[in-house]
Amino acid sequence: MDMFNKALKLKIPSISDEVRDIVAGSVLIVFSLFTFISSFPIRKTVVSKIGSDFFPKLISLLLIGIGIFLLLRALIRHWECRKGVSSRSGSAGACGETEYDNSIILTPLLILIYFAVTEYFGFILSTIFYLNFQIRVMQHGGINRGFVLLLSVVFSLVVYFGFIYGFRLYLPFGIIPGLIW
Repeated sequence: MDMFNKALKLKIPSISDEVRDIVAGSVLIVFSLFTFISSFPIRKTVVSKIGSDFFPKLISLLLIGIGIFLLLRALIRHWECRKGVSSRSGSAGACGETEYDNSIILTPLLILIYFAVTEYFGFILSTIFYLNFQIRVMQHGGINRGFVLLLSVVFSLVVYFGFIYGFRLYLPFGIIPGLIW
């Protein structure tokens, strides 16, 4: 896991907070729209009153709302900075650039990998691996690996069984675990 700590020490070019939030809000809206549209072919189960498509659509709509809020707030701040007034401190000096680390690049990459491997490894294994890597990307050193592993396993199992027994919705078990068990 030292590759994450080494990669995080490299800095990417600085950008303004407003530009970063405009890009992030736009990407979030597009990704959420894609997820919402992709949830239409999900078959409804007869076991539950709430269909299997309910939660993906609900989460997608919430993320679209967050993306719109983030985008509008960033556009307002960008407009204020261009006029020479900052809502943060009342001066144009707060509209500077900020330097970010590679977690901005690694996080979307990890999410894409997570979605790609979930079909093969299933929800539990994919989520355990994803949470381990994501926590290490976001934590910049001094991390207890045993605690992170325990947290990942417990969280994945609680969510998995919560969906099965609480909502009567089945999350992907995966092709590879299906071949083993």
